[in-house]
Amino acid sequence: MPIHQKHFDWGFLYHKTPHSLTEIPSFDKIHQLALQMPKLIKQTQFRERVTELPILNTPDIHHNDLPTVKLALAMLAQGFVWCEGEENKAEYLPESIARPLVEISKQLDEPPILNYADYVLRNSQLSKPEIKGLSQFKSLYTFTGMKSEHG
Repeated sequence: MPIHQKHFDWGFLYHKTPHSLTEIPSFDKIHQLALQMPKLIKQTQFRERVTELPILNTPDIHHNDLPTVKLALAMLAQGFVWCEGEENKAEYLPESIARPLVEISKQLDEPPILNYADYVLRNSQLSKPEIKGLSQFKSLYTFTGMKSEHG
């Protein structure tokens, strides 16, 4: 499934349309995996699918799109480490996530972790084009897919 522009309506923080993300097949795979994260975690297939990702070529990404890509990568990294609980947390990240996450974070001058700006602000999108209340915001990526995580 290709990336559609509606997936990138960032509400009050990022109104810009991605410049080149639709042309980067490896980001589309990252994006689709992040969207499927709740289902894959429940099926205990998430780590396996993350390790199959190709390494993203970060020089191909337009500067305005870096926060979007960092969000997806940071969500995958967080999910990869914790998807099997505290007892089975991962002690490493696959290169396909770690390398581009570090490279993009350096360009943004941010730590290569899932932070508040990523998880709350950059992860917000409008469900309708006109803002009439907080109920019209939803999260693009979630760990559980539960309603409480969309707030």
